[in-house]
Amino acid sequence: MNRQTRHHGYTTRPHLWVVMTVALGLALDRQAVTAKECQRETPLPADVRLTVPGPQVPEAVARFVGAWTGTWVDQGGRETQCHTLVVEEVLANGYARVIVSYGTYADRDVRLSGLLYVTGRIVDGELRFQLPLPPRPKRAYRFADDTLQATREGPGGTDRVRLSRLTDVSQVGCRAQAGAVPPAPPTTGPRDRLTAAELLASTDATSGLVHNDYFMPVGQAAPARHTFQGTVTVQASSMVTASYGCPGLAETLPGFTVACFTQGEHLVPVVRDILYPPGIIQRV
Repeated sequence: MNRQTRHHGYTTRPHLWVVMTVALGLALDRQAVTAKECQRETPLPADVRLTVPGPQVPEAVARFVGAWTGTWVDQGGRETQCHTLVVEEVLANGYARVIVSYGTYADRDVRLSGLLYVTGRIVDGELRFQLPLPPRPKRAYRFADDTLQATREGPGGTDRVRLSRLTDVSQVGCRAQAGAVPPAPPTTGPRDRLTAAELLASTDATSGLVHNDYFMPVGQAAPARHTFQGTVTVQASSMVTASYGCPGLAETLPGFTVACFTQGEHLVPVVRDILYPPGIIQRV
């Protein structure tokens, strides 16, 4: 029999509170485990150098030096985009050399991670700068205990970020995996990728990244063996991208069909126009 306690007309069950407390604790633990991991989602250059502030730099300015990382959070409490801030050097007059790094963000169509070099200034305990991107948004970072906080305006309202200091700058930044950089094609002899057999295969034999030089013309081209009149169809496909070793969001390339004919050494479209999707242009 479960013991019940009556107090001012209410009935409480002690064992039920224990169960609810444990359940709440487990839920919080799961949230902590599933929090967005950003330390390897934002790129940094290989030559990052943190300069120890000299004795002439005020403490209120010097404390900004370091690597800081966190996640932008929207008004609904949803983690949206990874963000890293590296303050490489500060001067006694408050000027600072800063690297701003950001991750992908599908809702704002940020398909690739990237980084920006900016010059900021620390005034009244706040690091301020403008990003060199239209419409030149302003950023301001201020200490809250041992973290840096900032806000930005977004389509859904104001996003907020709380950045934590990293003890070692090598803890952040993307690193290209072994073999992630595709090799260039051989300078002589037949190519070993994008061959006719691969292009005509029913399966995807060219999975993975291919060096851009594979798409360039090969030496002296021979005259066309046949004339052509008909349609050329390119099937829809997906493209894998990366930036500074950080994987980007998959791009979908829509399929299209064009009517063409050959005239001498030229493949000529029947209609010269901009096709849907935008960016595919039919021209001689």
